[in-house]
Amino acid sequence: MLQSPYSKRRGRPPKVATKLVRHARALSHEHFAFVRATLLGLDLRKSFERYIAWSEPLSDLRIAQSRFEQFLGQILDSGAKIDATLPEGQKITALLGSLRQAQRAQRKSQRALNLSPTLNPGQAFGALPSPALPDPIPTLDEWVLEQDLDTDFFSEAELLEQYEEAFGLVQSNRAFELEDETNTEDFLQFAREKQASKTPQNAPQIDTEGAGLGDAVKRHIRALNRLESLLALPPSPAHALALWFAPSVCARLESLGLLTLENLVDHIGVRGHRWYTNARGIGHAKSQQILAWLSQQSDPAFARALTRSVLVPKQRRVIEEHNHPVTGMSVGMGAGMSLVLPPVFGIVPLERLMLPGALDGHGGVFRVPGPNTLDAQTDLQAVNAWLAHHQERASTVRSYRKEAERFLLFCAHVLRKPLSSVSAPDCMQYRAFLMQVPSHWVHPMPVDRSDPMWRPFRGQPGPPSQKQALVILQAMFEALRSANYVSANPFAAVIKGFNLPSSTIDLDRSLSQAEWRFVLEQAQALGATAQGRRLMLILDLLVSTGLRLDELTTATRDNMKQVSVDGEIEKAWVLEVLGKRRKRRIVPISDDLALRLDAHARDADAAHLASDQALGALPSPGSAPLIYGLSPAVGQWTDVQGIATLKTQEAYANAQALSASGIYRTLKRFFYRCSQLAQEAGLDPLHLESASTHWLRHSFGRQAAVSGVPIEVISQAMGHASLTTTSIYLTQERSRMIKELRKIHATVGAD
Repeated sequence: MLQSPYSKRRGRPPKVATKLVRHARALSHEHFAFVRATLLGLDLRKSFERYIAWSEPLSDLRIAQSRFEQFLGQILDSGAKIDATLPEGQKITALLGSLRQAQRAQRKSQRALNLSPTLNPGQAFGALPSPALPDPIPTLDEWVLEQDLDTDFFSEAELLEQYEEAFGLVQSNRAFELEDETNTEDFLQFAREKQASKTPQNAPQIDTEGAGLGDAVKRHIRALNRLESLLALPPSPAHALALWFAPSVCARLESLGLLTLENLVDHIGVRGHRWYTNARGIGHAKSQQILAWLSQQSDPAFARALTRSVLVPKQRRVIEEHNHPVTGMSVGMGAGMSLVLPPVFGIVPLERLMLPGALDGHGGVFRVPGPNTLDAQTDLQAVNAWLAHHQERASTVRSYRKEAERFLLFCAHVLRKPLSSVSAPDCMQYRAFLMQVPSHWVHPMPVDRSDPMWRPFRGQPGPPSQKQALVILQAMFEALRSANYVSANPFAAVIKGFNLPSSTIDLDRSLSQAEWRFVLEQAQALGATAQGRRLMLILDLLVSTGLRLDELTTATRDNMKQVSVDGEIEKAWVLEVLGKRRKRRIVPISDDLALRLDAHARDADAAHLASDQALGALPSPGSAPLIYGLSPAVGQWTDVQGIATLKTQEAYANAQALSASGIYRTLKRFFYRCSQLAQEAGLDPLHLESASTHWLRHSFGRQAAVSGVPIEVISQAMGHASLTTTSIYLTQERSRMIKELRKIHATVGAD
């Protein structure tokens, strides 16, 4: 490499001989099991995946070979340090010598495999032939960036040496060096013993005295077992993640703010089954490997992460709790075990709340004597009956239950009075409470409702949330009054007598024209694939119609019709959707979008028939969804004769619609990719990364206002209940307002 006389010399100063040493991870029982399995002749890939896949991914078989050499070398180095401190009668020098012999034989075996044209070069010593090597390992430059090495401090030769050592790509003059203590006959004898040995089915339960293993292998395994008893370190909650996980996995966990194993356990316990969601690069499979590793540790602190909310998906828990109702709340403790939590008086969820007689509402001040249409005897029964009236709308029930739950707890723990005794001043006090919620009522992370850490608030509610809470509680009391349970609605005065914050639309949560053009360019760059065409279809549908996400996912082809347009011969396509408050409206669909919906259906048909797990054809045209899934659906937990059963794609006879969460995640992944390229285009990466499906609805309203579409037309197309809501797109179209008013400012400011 030519170097300018004026450029800085790469590498350390001359005569600096310090060797680059990579941080060694701790040796656990899993690492010893991996080394033991490899020495015994088990398949290298399977041994890696079984014992240490939790700590790092395996993209190349040579990485597994390199890790075997690294761990074996680390065992020998650590053993030598302990051997130097032991008294004369307890030294382990002979054991270390036996393992060194295994190390030398393994290197020679690897040399034979590399030199033989008929053997797989990635095969471990003594293992059965492994599959062909998958994706190539990273280049030197990629590896240097991944390891964050200082290229100014280390020379190219030193970096290359460490790169080759990490991936087992040692040069022939170093990899194939022969040791003086062992001759070729020893190597051949060792190879014959290995070839004659039987592959055990379970490495941890191997009887090293069995007749199926050669004497040399038995000596090596005995030595390894003895060293394991001296060197294996059990993980501790205080240990740093870097002590146990590879740098790539550490970086992904550290992106969640986790630095120690204790941080990881606490995060898993709080987040639940999908604790890994916000860690890019860690999926369901890797998360299960990490959980399995934690479950094998003896420290009881690790068991805190393995609650039922972590091990069992929420969908399955809901089905099981529904099919096996109990008094109180059932919390799973493991297979076939459960703990029933009795109702208590405390800051607990509604289904576990028990109110004492003085607070249950039997003698409420505003209780109407006589029967009521809710058939309720207590305040808790009345609230549950009111919620049951909305059970067909799951999202409404969740929202109403949250506010009713908070207010019931406030009445019991702050006011110390029944809900049916609440007055207008009490409601004003609750409004003040919402403006400054005490810290012991807040838990910022989502936890299972059975978790002791559960609290009714996730954080301090903002003004819009405060208004929504008061409106819902007013509706609840009005329903209780109409049902003849209470005689008055104390929240009516709060709603009418105070200046509550008005609902607003944040127009910053939309795409500008420049951002929309950039998004379209990135979508078109994906190529003419079925996934690319579907993405463009979703983008165009949302931004040209203003549809809400749930409206798009629930609409079917039967909702599309051709209607006559005054003064035009050709008919136009419209889509009838069911919006908020179960209000139906008509949304125009362009002829181009109608044709692309047909093309997308054909793509889904082809993908469905090509799938090994899918049977049948597309649904009938009338019931067909607008947006299809193009790959087999993820299994769903369903109720089959009272048993929670995972229903896989094979149970479906037709191609399925892409769910609301599927559309949302598809767009979020796409917007994240756009954000990675946004800065080069002069756009704000964080703004694009925050974009979601609802941003496209706001973009429709904003662009329609800029284009001069009448406000009543925009309101009808978007399904707004009032023109006041739609007018926000006109009154806050800042770019247009600023440009027009500059003319006046220039005139007023002129001399």
